[in-house]
Amino acid sequence: MLYLDGATYKSKSFLSGGGVGRNIAEGLYKLHGGVHLISAIGNDESGNSLNSYLPKTATAGVIRDPNNATSICAVICDKLGDCKLVLGDMKIHGSITPELVMENELTMSTAPLIVMDANVEVNTMEAVLGLARKYNKPGKYHKRYLQALHE
Repeated sequence: MLYLDGATYKSKSFLSGGGVGRNIAEGLYKLHGGVHLISAIGNDESGNSLNSYLPKTATAGVIRDPNNATSICAVICDKLGDCKLVLGDMKIHGSITPELVMENELTMSTAPLIVMDANVEVNTMEAVLGLARKYNKPGKYHKRYLQALHE
């Protein structure tokens, strides 16, 4: 049982590259090759590691933010592997701005599909969704995220 009492508990740990959007980009790259990831990483080892998983052509839309650490999270699971707690440092997501999205408009206009991780600010989601509508891109948006855009 997990008690949030400040004690140290025995555990197993490992590091793995992640981020929902980055994971999707890597999977699509392995299946089809043509991917253009728009994201932000820090100028740190985690950023270097994540950047190495995809070729430079796929990461042309990834910026390095020297003022923020690459997003990282700690996932606490029970003995059965069920997630019980997730702690995340995701401040760098604020670096994925509408301006960054618009800098990549040409690539997005020719993409057959636009996939968005909804951990970005609402105005960035609006920019992505606006381009998807402008260029008539297929997509499915979770109702909760669409509601957040209008709150």
